[in-house]
Formats: sequence, structure tokens, C-alpha cells
Amino acid sequence: MEGRGYLGKMTLTSPKDDVDKLCLRSYNNCIYVFSFEDNLPGGLRFGDQLLRIKDECVTGLPTEKVIEYCKQLSGTCEVCARPG
Repeated sequence: MEGRGYLGKMTLTSPKDDVDKLCLRSYNNCIYVFSFEDNLPGGLRFGDQLLRIKDECVTGLPTEKVIEYCKQLSGTCEVCARPG
């Protein structure tokens, strides 16, 4: 995730556990990582915008729906994000 606007793909090893660590928030119909912790799951950082989790586009979804979706996933899944 070198430059602004670069679309990155990461892997969450346990989405149902990782989603709480990310502290997701919604702003202007987009889902953002709102955790200031270092070493977040998948290499995500504060301000990264989540675009897709596994096969689900999360843009325009409420935060609660995204969290609910992640809580249903088991195993690893790919996440697409735009750096903040």
C-alpha cells in the first residue's frame, strides 16, 4: 500500500475475531478502520477504507451489517481496502 488511492488486498485470518480489533466506523456511506492500534489484522491501518470483504461489497452498507457479516465468516478471507 504505497501511494494514496492504491487498492490493496489483505487477508484476515479470523474475520469474526478480527472485526472487533478494527473498530469499524461508517462515514459518507463508506466503512473505515478506526483503530489506532499497531499491528492490526491484515496489515490494515487507521483510516483505511474497506471496499470488499470476501465476496461482499461493503460500500454503502451500515457498519452493523458489515460487522454482522464478518461475524458469520470462518477461516481466512480476502479483504480489499483503499489506504486512508
